[in-house]
Amino acid sequence: MEERPELACIEATLQLMTKKEGGRQSAITTGYRGGLLVFPEWYDTWRDTGEHRCLGAVLRLCDASELQPGQSAVVRFYPWAEGALEMAAMSPGVPFRLHEGHRLVATGTVRRTLRVPRPE
Repeated sequence: MEERPELACIEATLQLMTKKEGGRQSAITTGYRGGLLVFPEWYDTWRDTGEHRCLGAVLRLCDASELQPGQSAVVRFYPWAEGALEMAAMSPGVPFRLHEGHRLVATGTVRRTLRVPRPE
């Protein structure tokens, strides 16, 4: 049996904003790619210079089949680019924001980073 290479990922608690708060109108499911993670050290850069330093990742729900606006769940984010996790401080407890373009749609907190087998 061939061994599969590992992927680095972020496990986090994610809270979707409600539609009324300016969040999404529909649920997200495993495979969601529309969001960009922005970590605290990047907040001021977004606000002050307009430079969009962010991390693109694919989301996988860990304990739910979908996440509706206003709900929270444990998720894993798999960065699009290999080595991207080194771009930000991601220790447990670090907060982050999830944006769709310039629109804030969720907030989250890092639970841990880990390496997992690449899905088949």
